[in-house]
Amino acid sequence: MDGFEILIVLIVNLGICCILGAISKTVNEKNGYYGGFAWGFWLGIIGIIVVAVRQPPFYHSSESIIIPEHGEKLPASAISEENAPNGWHCRCGRYNAQYVSSCVCGISKREAMSPQPETVEPDDEMKKIAALKEYQKLLEDGIITQDEFDAKKKAILSE
Repeated sequence: MDGFEILIVLIVNLGICCILGAISKTVNEKNGYYGGFAWGFWLGIIGIIVVAVRQPPFYHSSESIIIPEHGEKLPASAISEENAPNGWHCRCGRYNAQYVSSCVCGISKREAMSPQPETVEPDDEMKKIAALKEYQKLLEDGIITQDEFDAKKKAILSE
């Protein structure tokens, strides 16, 4: 074969690959996926078969959930401990079925199950000290008198 015949064979094969790629892309997009040109371009008929037998993508909607025990479709807000006994409670207060890995509010099941660190409240003594410091500053600035300061100090310390 001379160079011209090789060039023609390459162009014909490239055209066939492009046609198979376009077919593969069309079949793939009809199944709900994006792209798929490379399957047909590089693998030909095998790529088209692979793309054709792929299951359509399943998009889980949080608006309606099928509970296996009941076999009926319920709104997500109807999920409760009665019809999904092995579920979990989120921090937001929502009850989720057992197979749900993250709540609608965005918190994952692992985060919701982990213990919450308790917020440390400043004790009463620290609050009293802070209040006395504020009144001391007001006294130094001349906003309140010594008698008013003594009255506030007595009220705070007697609490």
